[in-house]
Amino acid sequence: MRYLLFLLLMVACGGKTDLSGRWRTGFGTLNLTQKGDSLFGEFEGGGKFEGFIRNDTVYFRISEASFTSYTLTGFGLIKDKNNIKGKVGEEGSKTFDGTFYMMKLR
Repeated sequence: MRYLLFLLLMVACGGKTDLSGRWRTGFGTLNLTQKGDSLFGEFEGGGKFEGFIRNDTVYFRISEASFTSYTLTGFGLIKDKNNIKGKVGEEGSKTFDGTFYMMKLR
């Protein structure tokens, strides 16, 4: 019973997972740091990642990337502490036409 109450309290308070670390993405390896709800990172091949977490979703912006001439924006659902999946598109576009994923490297 105490365990169930603890789990309910964690869910009510957010029970946030620290997303800091190395991630494999469709754009290459991302080194990510989390401070509170804010995310900052750099792709090993070049590019900046900035984002924030709201509930179970990461909202992000990718700029100065070596893999595209566009600035990208997107969002990803945090499936668990090791997997995020969502959509990405060109900044300013009203559509997110690309798939985005992140898998934490161990």
